[in-house]
Amino acid sequence: MPIVSSVVDEINDLPLKTVGNASVMVGDIGQAKDGGQLQTNIVRVDGQHSVYIPVLKQGGNSNTITIVDGVKKAVAHLLDIPSVLKTNVVFDQSAFVKLAVKNVINEGTIGFASRR
Repeated sequence: MPIVSSVVDEINDLPLKTVGNASVMVGDIGQAKDGGQLQTNIVRVDGQHSVYIPVLKQGGNSNTITIVDGVKKAVAHLLDIPSVLKTNVVFDQSAFVKLAVKNVINEGTIGFASRR
């Protein structure tokens, strides 16, 4: 059963942070939308029941490394999280991107050095 559109709109209107007298809303930095069916399976991380919230990069000028670094920083600074809860990034796609960039630089350096 899909989420009713007005509920999704309400999620977009949730405040994430207040700066001065202005609030930054979910809709200011992204867009909540009904992306599929309700999840009915159990999520565990290291054997513990967990909640999994995927953050997906959209096309355009988005940068995987910047997005992952921003999510990690935001998770590290969450407020009002009960002490019994642990927040963690369990899958980091930027590790693969960083490795690919490193390999391109290494191969470029080898190619440049072999031309001399």
